[in-house]
Amino acid sequence: MEDEKNPFLPFFTPLIEQNEKILASLAEIKKALQNTTENANAVVGRKELAQRLGITLPTIHALMRKGLPYYKVGRRTLFKLSQALEFLEKNHIKF
Repeated sequence: MEDEKNPFLPFFTPLIEQNEKILASLAEIKKALQNTTENANAVVGRKELAQRLGITLPTIHALMRKGLPYYKVGRRTLFKLSQALEFLEKNHIKF
């Protein structure tokens, strides 16, 4: 019976691979944010935050919808790096 293939394996394999990619992305984001701890009180815009994290602007927007703290100054959207790091660590965001 151990030699029999699991009939659910073809269904779960892509999900497992996708989860592994998500975890790798989160690890990269966390590493990028930790590298900026010397500038933890720095305030940056959307483009700079995305660049520092190595992610795209649509991903930044998705994180904002999930509660990433930000500030609006006129038409500009600003982020405090320390708050971004804290948010990602507390929420274990899944993309």
